[in-house]
Amino acid sequence: MTTMRPLFHEISLFLFLLLSFASASGVGSQRLATPQEEQEETINHLKQIAYSNPGSPTSIDAWRQILSDDIDPKNLEAHVMLGWMLMATPPHQEEGIRLLENSFNEEKVSPTIDYNLPQTYIIAATIGRYRSQMHEYHKAR
Repeated sequence: MTTMRPLFHEISLFLFLLLSFASASGVGSQRLATPQEEQEETINHLKQIAYSNPGSPTSIDAWRQILSDDIDPKNLEAHVMLGWMLMATPPHQEEGIRLLENSFNEEKVSPTIDYNLPQTYIIAATIGRYRSQMHEYHKAR
């Protein structure tokens, strides 16, 4: 059994080197990725991180990175998900509510939130309730 382990290690190392060489040499890819495709890959990678640890500091950081000026500050999903997470923590409630409010503003996100979804009404009611409790009646409407 001890002789199998080094053989397995050598095979796995060989496969790793083979795959590394294939990806570095461009095998399987016909063209270079456009900046939009690279941005989409970055966003998808950060979403994987965010959804793998929901509510964790790592998740919050991943959503914040998506909303950075370098990546996609108008990302609707990041506004809603980060807004929900921050709304649950008292020191960050105002920022969370502001992000949720932005999901209805076409100057802040593109596209805006779909008004036909039941979740939209929950978000709107949550924003209104928060603003009402903070005695910001003009914003609650």
